[in-house]
Amino acid sequence: MSDIKDLLKSGEAKKLLENKDELSRAAQSEDGKKVMESLEKADIAGAIKRGDTAAVRSAIESITKTKEGARFLRSLSSAIGKKPNG
Repeated sequence: MSDIKDLLKSGEAKKLLENKDELSRAAQSEDGKKVMESLEKADIAGAIKRGDTAAVRSAIESITKTKEGARFLRSLSSAIGKKPNG
């Protein structure tokens, strides 16, 4: 499976961000909602404001290891036409 770092570093990330319909559809899915709840609980916004990249990385990596997170990442990868690894 692709990991979030690979996805965000890719040129395709820009393509995804420009495709608001696909992004919205992924965010509104059950998996997307669960991922967003997990990100809020992990206080990603606070960690970003503090510049705590280790906390951001750790939270995102742990979320993407959940079943919902893995499916959400696959749906994002699919939306940009990128096949997930593994």
